[in-house]
Parts: sequence; structure tokens; C-alpha cells
Amino acid sequence: MAEPSKTEQRKAEHVNIILQENVSAEYNYWNDVRLVHTALPEIDLDDIDVSVKFFGKRLGAPLIISSMTGGFGMGKEINANLAKGAAEVGVAMGVGSQRAALEKPDLAPTYAVVKDYDVPLVFANLGAPQLVPQAGKRAYGVADAKKAVDMIDADALIIHLNFLQEVVQPEGDRRAKGCLAAIKALASRFPVMAKETGAGISRDVAQKLKAAGAKAIDVGGLGGTSFSAVEHYRARKEAATLKERLGATFWNWGSRRPPRFCWPMSDCHSSPRAAYGAASMSPEESPSAQRWRAWRSRCSKPRRSPRTRWRWNSAPSSRNSRPPCS
Repeated sequence: MAEPSKTEQRKAEHVNIILQENVSAEYNYWNDVRLVHTALPEIDLDDIDVSVKFFGKRLGAPLIISSMTGGFGMGKEINANLAKGAAEVGVAMGVGSQRAALEKPDLAPTYAVVKDYDVPLVFANLGAPQLVPQAGKRAYGVADAKKAVDMIDADALIIHLNFLQEVVQPEGDRRAKGCLAAIKALASRFPVMAKETGAGISRDVAQKLKAAGAKAIDVGGLGGTSFSAVEHYRARKEAATLKERLGATFWNWGSRRPPRFCWPMSDCHSSPRAAYGAASMSPEESPSAQRWRAWRSRCSKPRRSPRTRWRWNSAPSSRNSRPPCS
């Protein structure tokens, strides 16, 4: 059996660390969101329809299983289980970065297993840092993106923005200049969704991605798994002291997820958004989803009233930040 590649080994280490260590951000900001109970709904339960159209595909609910893994032995089993679940309930699914299979084609089955299930919307996945030349590595282009898409019969392509993770990663890529132009080139050939991996996407970056042709944005803000934390543990294992300290420093770095999900309504309203599975879809929505969109629109500019006080749980971040929608 061939020796595992560095990328393959790293994929396995990521999953093992997540299973064995606490790599969550200190605070889950979704806990600050409270939905208002409607005592008089004026709609029959059987008439509620949460199905939506996203990237031209009908989903049973506005949910995406977003880009977990692949590229090592156990990745095939994980992706098979995720694809089976996505097919059963009719939601979208993205595979993890396909860099490992592009480097080592023998790993393609760990991603291609999703083709065995009737997932209504499938996303291929490449990293933005790999779209520009890195030290000793060529840039991925249209041909590589097509291989990734064809590998899993994908309907669209995710470009993940994981520059913070790369900086902390002991062997991480360091170059970022030219990525936006590369994303624009791919967006002219494939339906593209840009995705952060845990540090959030700001308003100005979302506008740039929209102008580059991204059809949707996964804001992927702070909360849940911190890949700085994951790389902190990898660096500790490799005795990379500086990287270990960087991982600890940036463990809780990023824009909080719920506010980042609300603001694009005013500035990028024509670009569908997702927030690690909670998706804002295209105009082809069900009435229920349209009411949900209207609610979020009201949340895009939270206002304080004299009789309303934002209730914060014990979050570690500054309280001078913009309050969450609730």
C-alpha cells in the first residue's frame, strides 16, 4: 500500500483531533438568538412548506451539510453516512476539500461515494489558497475544478476561504494575493459558493465575492469548531511552538455567526447566503421561506428601543459589538 500523502495524513489528523479534543470556540453565539413564539399562527400545520430552490435544485428544507471531510480512509464512511442522511431528508451536501484526491487520485472514492445516494444538490470543494501558486506548488485552475466537479457529479463548486487556518497550520500556505481574480475566473465557468471555515465573512468581502460572480456565500462565522484550535493541537504534536501559540491566540478569532448572517440582506440581497447549514435561498421560495426572509430583513438593522435591553449571556467577546438579532 502506498504511503499516505501529507494532505491525506493531515485530513486524518483533523478528524482524530476533533474526536479526541475540545476544539470548539468558547461561546456559541447562536445561543443569543431567540425566536418569537406566535400564539396565533393563522396557518394550518399541514400547509407549512419549508422546501426551497437553491442553485436550481429543490431542497426539502433550507439546510446544507457543509463540507466535512474526505481524502483519507475513514472519510469514505463519513461521507457515505452524510450523503445517506442528506438524501433521506432532501437537503444539500458539500464534500470536504478535494485537494487530497487531486494530488492522489486513489483517494477519489472517499469523495465519489456521494454519487451512490440521491442527494438533491451536491457541492464540490477547493480551497482559495490553492488557486494561487504556493511555495513549490502550482495553482489550481479551471481544469482542476472540472476534475473536482466531475469526481462527484457536483452541481456547483464551493471555494473555501481558510486563510486563518493556513497561517496557524505548521505546513500551511502563506500566499493570498490573486485569489479574488482566480475565484472570478472559476465563477465564470462554474456556479460558485464562497465559504468561510469559522472566522466569518465581512460586508466588504461579501461585496467583492458577489462582484466576482459568486452565486452564494456561506458566511461560516465564529462558533462551533475552531480550526485554529485544531491546528493548535497539530502544532503541539509536531513541537511547532510558534504555531501552537498562534492556534491558542486565534482560537476564538472571527466574526460572530448570527450577525454575519443578518447583514448581507441589505447589501448582497440578490446573493443567497448560508450559515453552516442555515441557508438563505433564491427568490424561488416557498411562502414559509419568504416569511422567514422577511423576518431576517427586519433583523438586518437591529435597533434598541427605550423599553428593550439586549440580553447577553456570558460571552467572552466585547459587549460594544453590534447586538444579535433575536
